Amino acid sequence: MKEALWYETLEEEKVRCSLCLHSCIISEGEYGICKVRKNKKGRLYSMTDGIFLAEGYDPIEKKPLAYYRPGSVIYSVGTAGCNFHCDFCQNWQIAKDFWDLPQYKIEDEEVLRRAALEGSIGIAFTYNEPTMNYEGMLRLAKKAKNRNLITAAVSNGSLQEGPMRELTPFIDAWNIDLKMMDREKYKRICGGDPETVLRNIKIAKEFGHVEVTTLLIDGVNTEEKEITTLVKRIAEIGPDIPLHFSRYFPAYKRTDLPTKIESLYKAKEIGEKYLKHIVLGNIPYEVKGRT
Repeated sequence: MKEALWYETLEEEKVRCSLCLHSCIISEGEYGICKVRKNKKGRLYSMTDGIFLAEGYDPIEKKPLAYYRPGSVIYSVGTAGCNFHCDFCQNWQIAKDFWDLPQYKIEDEEVLRRAALEGSIGIAFTYNEPTMNYEGMLRLAKKAKNRNLITAAVSNGSLQEGPMRELTPFIDAWNIDLKMMDREKYKRICGGDPETVLRNIKIAKEFGHVEVTTLLIDGVNTEEKEITTLVKRIAEIGPDIPLHFSRYFPAYKRTDLPTKIESLYKAKEIGEKYLKHIVLGNIPYEVKGRT
């Protein structure tokens, strides 16, 4: 348990967390929306610092990062918690319902040692929403840079501007989710905001490499108008930003049919009018040649 960065104390032992877009006001003994940042007697603490629920050596393309160090392997770690409530979450076990899962305390030095084994180029912060373990992520990223290890992050891109700018100099490559452009749907379905994500994509690009992922769900974010708006806004930041359109499959609370293959190719056709790199994900091997 480590005292958190980015919060302020309020009256009656309450605190206001200023890490992500929610700015949670948290009473004594309670958690923020993320379920991993807790108010203890008027001070905010990270409850997951040094605690990991998932690790492994992954191809960097799995993050997905298609245009950064292709062919590399990277040591990937995940903690617990998320500041979103997406009903289609692919990793809901460690993002939401993690209380009874095995948890492992791994010291920084051991994380860094593993990050240099098995041909790994460094550390990827991934699986859950890694920025909710902000203090440990920032500390490890700084140490990794001092050892010439690559750092990567897979995120929903919803930090407030201050924390985002503090962290980005120490992250070499990002994949940031931009889930949709309809602001009301983004808030209702996920708890997010497209303008916050777009701002953080821009900040990430200022400091390093950034790719973007949009999970396409028929009837939610596959309309031509919304796809066009999304790719044009990304292109305003940089037409060289790779955009991954990923196919939805039923997960967590959402039971819709998998997204139609045709929806992905239509999105790709629109995207290529504005962006240089469109990548399709989660599609059957037998049709991948069309990409």
